[in-house]
Amino acid sequence: MPSQSPLTGSTTLEYSQAWAATNRLIREGKSWSGREPNTLYLNAGDRSFADISFASGAAFPDDARAVAPVDWDDDGDLDFWVANRTAPKVRYLRNDAGNSSRSIALLLRGTKVNRDAVGSRVDVRVGEQRQVQLRQAGNGYLAQKTAWLTFGVGQAERVDELVVRWPDGSEQRFRDVATGTRYTLVQGEQALKPVTPRSTAAARGLAVSEPKAVAPTSAARIALVKRRPLPEMSITDTAGRTHSLGGRPLLVNFWTSTCSNCIAELNAWNTESETWRKSGLAILALSVEAPEAGGVPGAARTLMQRLEPSYSWGTASDAWLHTFNVLQRWIVDRQDEMRVPTSFLIDAQRRLAYVYRGPVSAAQLATDVATLALDDEAFARAAQALPGRRAHAAGLPGMVDIAGELFDGQRLDEASFYLELGLAALGAPTPGEPLHQRAAAALTKLAGGYLEAKRPAEAVARLERAVSHDASNASSWFTLGEARARLNQKLPAIEALRRATELDAGLAAAWLRLGALLNETNEPAAAIEALRSATRAAPDDGRAWFTLGGTYLAQHAPADALPCFRKSTELQPQHALSWTGLGTCLAFAGDKPGALQALRRALELDPQDQRAKAMLEQLQSTR
Repeated sequence: MPSQSPLTGSTTLEYSQAWAATNRLIREGKSWSGREPNTLYLNAGDRSFADISFASGAAFPDDARAVAPVDWDDDGDLDFWVANRTAPKVRYLRNDAGNSSRSIALLLRGTKVNRDAVGSRVDVRVGEQRQVQLRQAGNGYLAQKTAWLTFGVGQAERVDELVVRWPDGSEQRFRDVATGTRYTLVQGEQALKPVTPRSTAAARGLAVSEPKAVAPTSAARIALVKRRPLPEMSITDTAGRTHSLGGRPLLVNFWTSTCSNCIAELNAWNTESETWRKSGLAILALSVEAPEAGGVPGAARTLMQRLEPSYSWGTASDAWLHTFNVLQRWIVDRQDEMRVPTSFLIDAQRRLAYVYRGPVSAAQLATDVATLALDDEAFARAAQALPGRRAHAAGLPGMVDIAGELFDGQRLDEASFYLELGLAALGAPTPGEPLHQRAAAALTKLAGGYLEAKRPAEAVARLERAVSHDASNASSWFTLGEARARLNQKLPAIEALRRATELDAGLAAAWLRLGALLNETNEPAAAIEALRSATRAAPDDGRAWFTLGGTYLAQHAPADALPCFRKSTELQPQHALSWTGLGTCLAFAGDKPGALQALRRALELDPQDQRAKAMLEQLQSTR
């Protein structure tokens, strides 16, 4: 977790990634202070405190974030407003301890200093006891206490002395001030002005609410104020018809034959087909059960044969199931797996508009379909749960993060679609900015997936954009070099790999690949230097030592190759070719017994090693 906010306006990539990781934990239902009830301590007056959390009624098990003290009911003691990350979002804790202690409260107004008198210091003395408070602009986490400074004075009816020191150094003193009263003081004025408290009824204002237990449910109708674009996807139903997203309103429903709510919903849509058909809606019900023979789950087929549905149905593919599962997690901002039944209402422009967790009626579907033709502003107004104006335009969720989840599920093209949306929102590349660095890392990760899928041209396209967003990312340049090499673009590949090693001299894999390419382009001296750099960067990498030894041997330098092959066989003793190279070098060095032993070991590991066979036969035929 990030421990400190940056002092400048920009952030580092590590800071941005730390916040992303923190938010991911929250979406998984974790908390920074879970299972920690609120705690309230009482000053005992002897430099110790007593825990009165339970006795005071403040020990709620909320995931509390902020507390704002304020004398809300004007009765002379401080009450609390507590803000929580979980429900209820806000609690009002009224202080009705019922003691007879008195207090004095003061509100400052600056004239020569800032109007709120921030930075002022107030000293209150009663007999030998003295209290000091500062007027602050902020206190605590995500909270601001009242501007009134309240001092508890026990049973004292008068304050012996009250001293205000303003931020400009000026000072005002007041003696023999009555307690049990609230005062205002304007800088420079010679008297404290008493403030009449509000009436008890007006001051209290809020009625005590009784906790109501609500049965937990995952059912919800979620109207998206900003419709979410969907990638191009298609699927074939049991009748052999291909269904694609876009072109007409479509409800995609996920269900199982063992779910009673699913069966009731599917049956209701069938009996009320005229209701949703008149709205122009098409329904595609996809079973999430594992396919059996013929590609359709047996229990699902049996159910549908009994229902004789008026809508299309089939089996959910991995692509559809994974993509919609990721989307629903981001929409509800939780990492919970999708439950059945869950349905997604998509408009003709291939945008997700509504998500239904649990059953949805045909009448509700018809009502919601009617809103799909509205323009974005009108749709947003219709989708809002409460009337009012938005303080800012509704944005899309973290497209880069959605792309990352889809990539982890091996959905490369769907991941690419959402990453492109994220990049479009990000704007033109700005080197050095953390968000652009994060975009470059995401593009590089996606390109790696395309390389594994043997689609190097698509990898190159993403990597060229990655280095435009962050030219300092050595991993991006290395992967670009690898992708270009697979397209047989050797010279551009060498250029990219050299850039990677300039940025990170310890990137052994880049040095190794660079050395191999330089060998292929007949640049042995440069290849040897690159491979020596690889062994320095990763002295325990047997591949680097083997490749360097082979390069020396190709240049007729067996004496230089010999220690490389010795190191290679130590690090990767099961690598037959390393033993072949070692045997060859020992033969050149005149160590026939050592050469025979190495070559025999090579043939034990790989009986088909023709070079080892030929070398062994030649040595055995000579005295």
